[in-house]
Amino acid sequence: MFLVYIQGKLLLRFNRLGSNHIVRLSGGSKQKKAFFNQAPIATLDNSATRIVAGYVLDGAGIEMESIEISCQVGDDCHYNFPIDIEEGGVSAFPSPAVAPSPQPLADGIAVKKPG
Repeated sequence: MFLVYIQGKLLLRFNRLGSNHIVRLSGGSKQKKAFFNQAPIATLDNSATRIVAGYVLDGAGIEMESIEISCQVGDDCHYNFPIDIEEGGVSAFPSPAVAPSPQPLADGIAVKKPG
């Protein structure tokens, strides 16, 4: 299980989400069920709130509809919100073609543009 601790307060996991914004638990491992039930797990910091960064697919399971942050306990979604979605797909960063020009830093040093 790949997890990211965020300042000791949040424990982030990456997973596919259903249309109800939760991870399906049926058929999952005991550890997965414990994680999403917010139950204690010996190897984790159990004081951190467990959240998921995940993607939601369309009804056909082909196209990504959204990227969401979700907090679930068992089969209940306590909250969720979209990260970012644009017409024509999901985008978290500007494409290199529209990225801003590098800005000079102190002492004449500039950030080099990739490419």
